[in-house]
Amino acid sequence: MKRTKPNRQKSILRRRSATRIWDRRQHQHSKPNSRNVSRLSDHSLTENPGKLCYDVIRLARIDWQSGWQRPQQFSEQFAQAGHRVFYVAPEFINLSDDESARQELDQHITIKNIDRNIWIVTLCANRPLDLHGGEDLTETDVLLMKEAIAYIITKFQCSVWITIVDDPFWSPLVCELDQQLLVFDHTLAQFQESLNCPIKQHQEELLLQAAHLVLTESARLYDRASSMNPATFMVRNGVDLEHFITSNSDLAPEFEVIPEPVIGCYGSPSTEVDYELIKVLAELRPDWNFVWIGAITAEGPAMMDVPENVWLLEDKPYHELPGYFRAFQAALLPYKLNEKTQSAHPVQLYEYMALGVPVISAELPEIIDSDAEVISLARSPLSFIQAIEAALDDENAALKPKYQQFAWSNRWEQRYQILHERFLEMLQSPT
Repeated sequence: MKRTKPNRQKSILRRRSATRIWDRRQHQHSKPNSRNVSRLSDHSLTENPGKLCYDVIRLARIDWQSGWQRPQQFSEQFAQAGHRVFYVAPEFINLSDDESARQELDQHITIKNIDRNIWIVTLCANRPLDLHGGEDLTETDVLLMKEAIAYIITKFQCSVWITIVDDPFWSPLVCELDQQLLVFDHTLAQFQESLNCPIKQHQEELLLQAAHLVLTESARLYDRASSMNPATFMVRNGVDLEHFITSNSDLAPEFEVIPEPVIGCYGSPSTEVDYELIKVLAELRPDWNFVWIGAITAEGPAMMDVPENVWLLEDKPYHELPGYFRAFQAALLPYKLNEKTQSAHPVQLYEYMALGVPVISAELPEIIDSDAEVISLARSPLSFIQAIEAALDDENAALKPKYQQFAWSNRWEQRYQILHERFLEMLQSPT
């Protein structure tokens, strides 16, 4: 499988407030075009005669190009299995000043085929909308979107479909749609966004009650959701093993000047990441190099007065990550322990393990419950140092197959199969 390789030309390091920051290279968060893109494909019912098949309409909370996360991973799995996926983007065409446009809605919504069995859909609205801003849809917004969904179902002759909702923002719409199976994918990112927004909390309650099935990515979210909807099912995140193991990416060029051992962490800037811990670890072990891969923002690690052995590499596209993770001798999940991280189960865990990289994590409850046998847990800086030392020991190399086996048992393909079987069971149920 063809993967885009990182640029081998050595970049230039610059110093900013005693912080080593790698110059930003132009890139987009996107999955590489590793599979041939086809034109409109025949419906999978014709490819699988006699078998119940269904289309997937996914009302998303992130743009398709925003990293490569759970919604895109699942969408790709469904598409590869022959299901048509209509990924409805969280952006809208504003028709507020155009009455004639509202009367010819099919001429304004966009439906773009980006890969085999995957279409990106942009709906119309009566005004500018911000999915993350805690807005409620008006009756006119709902009417425009409902007509657009009906147009898609008619245009593509959808006979059986499942609507998967990623954000409570869509709840006023889905409560008005004719549903065959309504699924709410209740994730940590969505839950955290709702915590301080009363409108989103109300939308979330509506969606939890209306859904035929609620999915969660962690046990604690499952406990919460199942108290409001007994039809709740836990499906954890997974790993694209093929992407990480068979990728032809060489080591990223930055590591030509960053000496080993390299202890790495990757993620989005967040108040839940313990940046102070990274700083303390680097001060305790100046002979180790700590690498942060992620956006450099005012809320993130750029604000730290970090030691010389902390390297801040800006965010990288998904298809380049294997070339970075492969350089790690150990990887950290340095999260704070608080209410927001009680339900955290970082997907990076599986991605590190796919490359045989040992992982040291804060004592996150979800990891303690499900993954403690393959992960080193730490609470204090000293316990992190001891766990890293053990990971760097030559004898730890013998555990690499165990780590990779752990990743193998947590592939996205398996997650899809579990979910697909549950969908079929519900679609075929007489009640």
